[in-house]
Amino acid sequence: MAFELCLPNLIDSVVEEFFDEALSKVGFRKVRDRFYVRSRIAEMNDVIEFFRDKLNLNFVGGLSLNFARHITSGVENVRWHRTPKSARLDLRYSGFRRVPELGWSMTATSGEDELRRALSLRVLKCCQRP
Repeated sequence: MAFELCLPNLIDSVVEEFFDEALSKVGFRKVRDRFYVRSRIAEMNDVIEFFRDKLNLNFVGGLSLNFARHITSGVENVRWHRTPKSARLDLRYSGFRRVPELGWSMTATSGEDELRRALSLRVLKCCQRP
């Protein structure tokens, strides 16, 4: 297997291609690249985020709690995240434990074809209604 690092704009376009429509069908809306929010319950938002570490694209889901405050840049600056646009993960589930579950991390070092294959498998698991 050859090493071919996927560039961020390629990752953004492939994630958009596979997830924008599928997640919108289950109530999520794209807030920014690789970040989707669904307002389903009062005082919290569901969040799905794809973040890049050094070599992989990681899938994380969780909740953004509207009532949780965050202290930034010192004690005097308190920020709230009450809207979908300002949502951030307060409670998260990623499948990364002592023995990681398959499908939560996708390689971004094997080229576009492998990234597309991994994301197509993930979209099937993620976006099915119960």
